[in-house]
Amino acid sequence: MKERESNELYITAESLAKTFVHRRDCFAIQSDSGSYYSLQEELTVGHLIGHLKGDLTIAAYLLGTDAKARFAVIDADDEGGLEKLVEVHASLPIPSYVESSRRGGHLWFFFEEPVDGKIARNFGLEIAKRYLIEAEVFPKQAKSEGPGSCIR
Repeated sequence: MKERESNELYITAESLAKTFVHRRDCFAIQSDSGSYYSLQEELTVGHLIGHLKGDLTIAAYLLGTDAKARFAVIDADDEGGLEKLVEVHASLPIPSYVESSRRGGHLWFFFEEPVDGKIARNFGLEIAKRYLIEAEVFPKQAKSEGPGSCIR
């Protein structure tokens, strides 16, 4: 049974990487204080399995080394943020995915192919503006000198 669980966890971790990880050369890890610090090392399946098990909390950088993003995220942490994102999600004519977070919610938009960070950012900002959502939009930069912004 342990081997089966281990294989399933490995497959889940690989799926997680394919969906949410645009670069594997670095990642961020959450400290006990809640802040994140960047690790300039390869993100491995072992790290992702640790994240899935709750042994550590990882955040992935949105921009690749090519300054492109696979997705944009609206992060609404204010009072009623999740409810507003649920309403927006239900009314949009395009695919989006909503999830609760510790203080509110996230609304995710995935692109068929990676797009320039500027396009991803402007897309998220425009959705937030049209629907009057007070929120952070990821990626936070159109391009970055370093790894840029990350999301858990």
